[in-house]
Amino acid sequence: MGKPSSRRLEANTPHYSSDHELKRALREEKAVIVIKDQTLSNQTVLWMTSGQCLRHMTLATAMGAVMCSGMNDKLGNVARPLAVGSFLMNVAYHYFWHNRPLHRYRLAQGPSIQDILDGTQRTNTVIVRRVANCSSAVHTFASTVAVVVAFWKDIRSLSITERLVNIIKKTEEKLEEQEPKIRRATEKVKEAFQ
Repeated sequence: MGKPSSRRLEANTPHYSSDHELKRALREEKAVIVIKDQTLSNQTVLWMTSGQCLRHMTLATAMGAVMCSGMNDKLGNVARPLAVGSFLMNVAYHYFWHNRPLHRYRLAQGPSIQDILDGTQRTNTVIVRRVANCSSAVHTFASTVAVVVAFWKDIRSLSITERLVNIIKKTEEKLEEQEPKIRRATEKVKEAFQ
């Protein structure tokens, strides 16, 4: 079965003209949403485009960090800021976009960014619910791998067992120092109750 024409789709689908109606339709998880209001349409398209751009930048900087860390030392110095940037963009995506219901939709028809900048709009915006819930696990995994690869030399140089042994020794020394004070306090409590 072919794609339905946009005219038939718009004729059979309720149109949404206010922010309140759009939010209600998103909560109800409508399959197809047609946004008639130009301002609301432009805001929705910009919001969706910004989220998509941030996702692509997260993945691109993660791949750049992994590639740069495999090169010579000069490019290795570029890998760390790229890896940290990828990680921060991933956090920003999850904080600002991933938890919003609009991230479950994709743009089927709508104004281009150029139309929005020019202030012209020829068609209504149509957003379609994705069949499968879009997971950002790939982007999170790529950012994590980029950070590990970029900082691998530093991670490897840490002697974790040596540090744990030092922490345990310091804790034991502090306990030994506190032991006489604890005994005296215990004796005072016993004397008070006798």
